[in-house]
Amino acid sequence: MRRAPFPEPRDRPRDALAERRPRRPAKQLACFADVCHVVGHFPEQRRGDFDLRLDILARYRSNGGVYVMTEFQPQGFPGKGFEIQVNNSHSDRIRTGSLYHVVDLSNIPGKDDEWIPMAIKGQGNTITITVKGEEVVRWTQPTDWQSNYDTPSRKIAPGTIAFQSHDTYSVTAYSNIRLKLLN
Repeated sequence: MRRAPFPEPRDRPRDALAERRPRRPAKQLACFADVCHVVGHFPEQRRGDFDLRLDILARYRSNGGVYVMTEFQPQGFPGKGFEIQVNNSHSDRIRTGSLYHVVDLSNIPGKDDEWIPMAIKGQGNTITITVKGEEVVRWTQPTDWQSNYDTPSRKIAPGTIAFQSHDTYSVTAYSNIRLKLLN
């Protein structure tokens, strides 16, 4: 059975990030069962400090994520960088807004099939995540940080951005993607 198309994100008042640059044509990125690297929006170049704002949507029992500070890989989950979780009802108990396996959240901030505004900011050695206008994570990488147990190269460093849908049954979508470089 084919599902209905993704609902459009609600129109919101423009924020300061959107005011600085003309808006790109509205496009949505839907990921189906693989990691999707968005080369069209964000060309392969190393990025330092950034402010990323977007709307996210997860279908029922879907699991996905936004990778930051990563690098392109032709397949598989990124081996570098950090994943910001997109998951409201999947069996993985780490929920939307988590800095995956660094700061794991259990609160469910939204409903399935609902567009949720998210902001991710990487500045200096700090990553800040805001969901629905509420700051849910502010993590500063310790000076002696060696990474965590599942991703040996998980460190704050310049990198690219990728979008993920975790498995065959997961459908996630990303819209109104806006990126501002801060350096």
